[in-house]
Amino acid sequence: MRAILIDSESKEVKEVDLIGDNVDAMRSYLNCTGLELVRLVRTDPAVDMYIDEEFRLKDNICNGLKIEGCPDVIMGNGLIVGTDVWSGKMVETNLLVSNVEEIVTFVERK
Repeated sequence: MRAILIDSESKEVKEVDLIGDNVDAMRSYLNCTGLELVRLVRTDPAVDMYIDEEFRLKDNICNGLKIEGCPDVIMGNGLIVGTDVWSGKMVETNLLVSNVEEIVTFVERK
């Protein structure tokens, strides 16, 4: 399943492949143990981003991202997927890397 990784350390947006809704793979991409869902766009399929749910508690995360239209800066990485609004199942995103690059700003912790 096609997903988009926003890598705040390398300041890169790239396409990645998830096999189903593999939580371990998602945690690996995000370098975390707990996942938090941020709904970016309410469409069908919805555009969702998974982030590290404990990013506010960690002192060792130095880089983050800001998504246009979202009020918070998110420290760490983001993983964008689609979600079927009727079943709640994760599906591949319909966004392109270029779409995401247009709405992402990388930030560094001061």
